[in-house]
Amino acid sequence: MSISEYDEEQWYGDPNKLAKMIATNYKKEFYSNLKALQLNNCNNLNPAFSLQHYNKLVNKIEPEWVKLLADSQQLTTLELKNTKMQKNIADILVLALDSRRETLKCQLRVIDLSKNNLQKEGIKQLAEVLPHNNVLEVLDLSKNNIGVSGADELAKALKANKSLKYLNVFNNKVSYDGAKAIAENIVANHPAL
Repeated sequence: MSISEYDEEQWYGDPNKLAKMIATNYKKEFYSNLKALQLNNCNNLNPAFSLQHYNKLVNKIEPEWVKLLADSQQLTTLELKNTKMQKNIADILVLALDSRRETLKCQLRVIDLSKNNLQKEGIKQLAEVLPHNNVLEVLDLSKNNIGVSGADELAKALKANKSLKYLNVFNNKVSYDGAKAIAENIVANHPAL
């Protein structure tokens, strides 16, 4: 991690020199060589973030979670199994994974969101970004209670996604219709299967 000259002066330096410096003139850049982040079973991670509220803001400031995921260029694996984050993690991932955003540097290839009770609302949010992401290869959504309507949303998203190679929707009450919709869209994208 590197810090700006302003931060260094603030923490270790001369107070007189600091008073003459203007924080806005010094760009803060934080670098992380983190390759995998595993926060399985951490129950107090639930961020107070709503994508609906964020979209209404005039001056949008990225949440810290989004900064971590989108700015860590080496980060390829994210495991958030059984964190009880529910729909909030889907809202965060929508911002971090969307390759249409110019500042995106997110390189997540593997995401495990199993046992988070995302339900159909969380899957619907996540499905909005999947057609626009060309990096994600493995997505584990097992035990998230997505139901048939969530499976349908996921199936629609898979029509345009070409990078996903492994999808786990085990134990989600998707029924025959949801499983069929997902399978048809996977086969449509990967005719060799």
